[in-house]
Amino acid sequence: MTPDGERTMNTHLGMCQDFSIADIDESLLAKADIFYFTGYMWDTDSQKSAIKHALSIAKENRIKVIFDVADPFAVQRYRDAFLTLIEEEADVVFANQAELSILFDTKDINAAANSLGKIANIAAVKLGKEGCFVIESGNLCKITSRPIIAKDSTGAGDMFAAGFIAALSKGYSGKAAGEIGGYLAEEIIQIPGAQFEESVIKQLNVDLPWPK
Repeated sequence: MTPDGERTMNTHLGMCQDFSIADIDESLLAKADIFYFTGYMWDTDSQKSAIKHALSIAKENRIKVIFDVADPFAVQRYRDAFLTLIEEEADVVFANQAELSILFDTKDINAAANSLGKIANIAAVKLGKEGCFVIESGNLCKITSRPIIAKDSTGAGDMFAAGFIAALSKGYSGKAAGEIGGYLAEEIIQIPGAQFEESVIKQLNVDLPWPK
C-alpha cells in the first residue's frame, strides 16, 4: 500500500483455471435474473467452454448478462474476443480506464467511452479518483466522486460492481446505478481490507443515495 491508498496486487487464479461446464448448476442458473462473469474466465479452454454454455442458458432464459473485463492484461490477451462478447452477449459492461484504453486502442478516454457506447447497452467506466462514466443507450454521463481520504483501494472495483448491480436489480437507471456503485467504492477505500463489518452494511443500506 502506498500513502495515497493505491495497492499492488499479483493475481493468482489457482483452481479457477480448471472451472468447467461440470461446475455449473444449470437449474440454479436458469432461475437467475442476472449472470455476472469476468475476463479472468477466458484463460483456459475449460473456462471458455463453461462461460459459453452459461451464456447459452442465460439467453434461453432471458437472463441479464453482465461482463466485467477484469484486468488490463486479460484485455491485451483477448481484445478481439472481448469486443465480440460485449457486442453480442453482454447487457452491461464494466471496465476501468486502463482496460478501456487497451480495448479501443486509444488513450483518449472520452473517445474510448463513446466507442463502447456504440456496442454496449449499458456500461460503466471506472475512473478512480475522477469518478466514473456511465453509458446507457448511447448516452454518456459523468458521475463525479466525493472528496474522501483513501486508505486502501483494495475492493473498490468489486464494491462498485456490487452497488451497480444491486441498483439495476431494483429497476434503477444506469446513472443511478453508477451513483450507488461509486458511493460504495468510496466507502470501502476509506478502511483497510475489502469487506465491511455487518453493522456497517446495515447502516450503508440506510445511507446510500437511493433515488426517490
